[in-house]
Amino acid sequence: MKITSISIVVPIYNEENTIARVILLAEVVAKKYTRDYEIIVVNDGSTDRTLEILETLQKEYSFIKIYSHAKNRGIGEALRTAYTYVTKDFIFLNSADEQVLMTELEKFIPYALDYQIVIGNRKNRKDGVIRIGVAWIYRYLLSLLFGTDIAWDINSMKLYQKKVFSELVLESKSAFIEAEIILKGMEKGYRIKTVDIEHASRSFGNGSGNKWRAVSRQLKDLFLYTLKKI
Repeated sequence: MKITSISIVVPIYNEENTIARVILLAEVVAKKYTRDYEIIVVNDGSTDRTLEILETLQKEYSFIKIYSHAKNRGIGEALRTAYTYVTKDFIFLNSADEQVLMTELEKFIPYALDYQIVIGNRKNRKDGVIRIGVAWIYRYLLSLLFGTDIAWDINSMKLYQKKVFSELVLESKSAFIEAEIILKGMEKGYRIKTVDIEHASRSFGNGSGNKWRAVSRQLKDLFLYTLKKI
C-alpha cells in the first residue's frame, strides 16, 4: 500500500550510539510507501555527540530536519516541537532507542487511510519492572478517569493523520500530551486502531520515562486536564 507522504518523528536525548542507524533505516522504510517523506528529529538538549552526528548526517541527507532544545525539556515539549513542524499527510512517531524498529511501520500503514490514530501495542514489553509498573498504574488511572477505551499502550509508537495536529489544540508539556491527543481525538469522533508490535530491550543508555521528575509532570498535567472536565 502506498501513501501520499509521511513525516517520521524521532524525539531524542543522548542516543549517540543508535541515532545514525535509526535515521538511515527510517529512510529505507519511508521509501517503501512514498517518495515524499521527511525525518523530523528533535534533539532535546543532548549532552553527548548526538547533535554532532545529526548535523553530519544532515549535510548528506536533505530529508533530515533537526530542531534542538538548548536544555533538556522532556518528552512532552519535544513532541510539541515536532508536531509544530510536521508537513506531511501522515506522521509516524517512534523513538531512537531501537526498542521498536522502524520496520514496524508496515503494521500501521494498512490502517492509515481509515483511522485518524493508530497505536502500537508493545507485545511482551522488554522494559524493567519499575517502568512497566509505572506504565500500568498510569493506564489504570486513565481508564478509571476516562473509561476503558483509553486503556491502550498510550506512550507507544503511533501513526497519525495530519488533521490531528491541525484540528486539536494541545496544552500539555509533559508526556501526558500523548494521552491528551487520544482523549481529544475521541471527543472529536476520531477512529482509533491498535496494532501489535515487537518490542526489544534497550542496547544502550537508560530510558527517562520512569524518573520521578517526568512522572510528576505527567501526573500534574493529568490532574489539570481532569479538573477541566469536571
